[in-house]
Amino acid sequence: MIRSIFLFPVLMILPFNIYAQWTEVASPTENIIYDITFSTHDQGWAVGLEGTMLHYNGVGWEVYDGLAGNSFNRVVFEAENEGWAITGEGKIFRYDGNTWSPDFTATGGKGLYTLYFLDSGEGYATGADGYLAYYDGTKWIEGNVGFDVTTLSSYFTDNKNGWLSGGAGEVFQFKDSVWSRVAIPGAGAFFEMKFLSPDNGYGVGFGNAVWHYDGNSWGIEYESESSILLDIYFLDENHGWASGQGSLLTYQYGVWKEENMDPNREIWDFHFTDPYHGWAVGGDGLLLQYAPEPLDWQPINEISSDFYITEISRNPNGELYAIGYREGVLIADGEAALYKSSDGLIWERVLWDLDELSIARTILAMQGVLLVSGVDKDFNFRVYKSVDDGLSWTVSSTGMSSQTSVQRMAADENGIVYAISKHFEPEFYRSDDLGDSWTLITTNGFPVPANPADGDFVSIAAVGTKLFVFHIESENNVNAVYTSTDGTNWTVLGNTWEESYIVDMHVAENGFLYASGATLDEGLKGFVYVSADQGNSWQLVDTDDLNGTAYVSIATLGSELFLSEASDIINHEYQVYTTLKGLTQNIDFAALPSKTYGDATFELSATASSGLSVEYQSSNPEVATVTGNSINIAGAGVTTITASQPGNASFQEAGSVEQRLTVDKATLNVSVTNVSRDKGEINPVFALVYEGWVNDDNVEDLDAVPTASTLADMSSPAGTYAISISGGMDNDYQFSYTEGILTVTDVEEVITGLEDYSTKIMDVFPNPVSSRLRLIPGQADVSGWVVVHNSTGAVIKNQKFGNRMFEMDFSSYPAGIYVIKVVSAGKFTVYRVVKE
Repeated sequence: MIRSIFLFPVLMILPFNIYAQWTEVASPTENIIYDITFSTHDQGWAVGLEGTMLHYNGVGWEVYDGLAGNSFNRVVFEAENEGWAITGEGKIFRYDGNTWSPDFTATGGKGLYTLYFLDSGEGYATGADGYLAYYDGTKWIEGNVGFDVTTLSSYFTDNKNGWLSGGAGEVFQFKDSVWSRVAIPGAGAFFEMKFLSPDNGYGVGFGNAVWHYDGNSWGIEYESESSILLDIYFLDENHGWASGQGSLLTYQYGVWKEENMDPNREIWDFHFTDPYHGWAVGGDGLLLQYAPEPLDWQPINEISSDFYITEISRNPNGELYAIGYREGVLIADGEAALYKSSDGLIWERVLWDLDELSIARTILAMQGVLLVSGVDKDFNFRVYKSVDDGLSWTVSSTGMSSQTSVQRMAADENGIVYAISKHFEPEFYRSDDLGDSWTLITTNGFPVPANPADGDFVSIAAVGTKLFVFHIESENNVNAVYTSTDGTNWTVLGNTWEESYIVDMHVAENGFLYASGATLDEGLKGFVYVSADQGNSWQLVDTDDLNGTAYVSIATLGSELFLSEASDIINHEYQVYTTLKGLTQNIDFAALPSKTYGDATFELSATASSGLSVEYQSSNPEVATVTGNSINIAGAGVTTITASQPGNASFQEAGSVEQRLTVDKATLNVSVTNVSRDKGEINPVFALVYEGWVNDDNVEDLDAVPTASTLADMSSPAGTYAISISGGMDNDYQFSYTEGILTVTDVEEVITGLEDYSTKIMDVFPNPVSSRLRLIPGQADVSGWVVVHNSTGAVIKNQKFGNRMFEMDFSSYPAGIYVIKVVSAGKFTVYRVVKE
């Protein structure tokens, strides 16, 4: 039974190689994986502890079930459908193209740890106590190396010669069918050995050194930062890998370089199908895939898009220079420009003294020296040299014709500068003094057309002392890359593209060779290729996001790429792109304290690690608004304040940070004025008093205005009653109420307490009354006021009186009971009158 699991990226390890990267993929097991091999490009197997057998089907890794109880150490495929695997329990399993099944068991269950097959189909399995089993193509034959040793790795040249690694600082050599011990002081035991030929081998294990065998003896070639190395693997003599606890070593063209990994991870084995595609396995089910990465190209907007950038060059210090020009109607109208960047992110135009240069062809940046070729306003072809970073220039064309147009330049590792040019026919120049003087070289190996003008050198690069030139010969329509070690004798690379035009070649810091240009077979379409093996094989670089018509220059900085695109030469549309992104940055934004509606504006204090200013945004402007770094409280409620930093040419956009801002309601104090009335009267209007308004708010801004009320009515007896307040509502205010007091007085009781009413102040008749009510003072010299109340207690009439009779017209009043209150000399008399 097979359980499938598909690739899923979860961890990225920084790549040493440009354009490809290591990516961890989801593993269907947590057991240690010891060994991995591929029978074809998309069919792989990996084995490990506790019956772990994984199969890669070209899409993802599957678990091959049914092998529980076996601890696998090695797996080998001698043919596409014939594989072998060994276990620590002494079993040898065979794969027949469909299933794995036991094929052989070592006598006594000797643990098996190494497995090696010759191309002839012969194989060796070795293990504990010097045990060795030989497969003759039909059956396994048991034997012993003659030494009581546990073997950990093996290599065989043929059935009579080979090597086994053991412990205690020794290996065992099989020479002419005889085993002998070879002491390697300080080496310990090799976990793994890899031989590229019988006289060229490597070993690692129980130490931090890479050991090399040169055909005579073993010696240390490289010492790692790791405390222990577990595996070493070589694809060919120029590409190798080694691994250990928390480290990954890469070997390219004689140089080891080291990358740091998670210190808790270990790699036990590698397998590569080419320099750009491979796998690694290790502890806790680790599965790493090495493959070209999709590239995220970004435009460099600091270089003016109306400048045709003809070449980008990097000096040994990592400084980048871009040369180009703006076309004019005439040559004399053109304008050349030089841009510089120290980090690949920020570009500045250099103020130089080459204003007479109209067209810039190429630039070569070396240690302290810049060489530029171009055409001046008088249509002279020149090479210029600067030793002050491009500020001032001198003509540096000694030995060249004034009509020699230098197309590209390159310098080898010895500082010899080569220039390819065109003056009626292709020319090849050499300079041994950094461009001060030039010597024309006679070259051999290029096709010679009948018309020399039909040939041309287009681009040149140097890897060490090896030169690469792209040459075209239009007479026979031949385009090809040629190589040379002396600049004179050239041979063609047979694996380049006939319908492609390579405008620029560039060598990266790790020795990778890049080529950029345009295909010609289906119209112009830009391309970029990379070679990790000095042009022996090429990998297409991802430029799908650009879709340019021609890429006229390619450059690198560390693991990042720079590309000059001529998207539309006729309409003068150009652009420079890079895969380089700004440095990462983060934002420190502390939690915000709670605020209250009405609080003053306050300042935000988030900071970006880049030092760039932080921008803010409020999710609810009805609660708070943002102006610069200031927060203005607009109302009560909750809002989210987001701090962000969009980045610039030097820094990537920071991840935004959110903080919650809570604004509490302001307190509005509401009270009511104390009032009084007579018994039987209606309640007066209660006056509310507000304190605590924020800003210019007033009662009209409230969502619901509070109201005052009391339990007392006209029938309530004399006494004091609370005036309560309720009903206020608002989004920005909470209400604090202070009650008032209503005092109800009994007028009759008051009057009785002041005067004996046996003598009436006033005679009132007729009662009941239908139209006119007469009032006659009962004493002489009496004056005062008469107040008439209706049944609701409202005053409907008041009238002053003297010491004579007077009348009041009731004819218009509705029927009912009316109260007549006579006030004179501080005394009250109350009469009840019925209106008919």
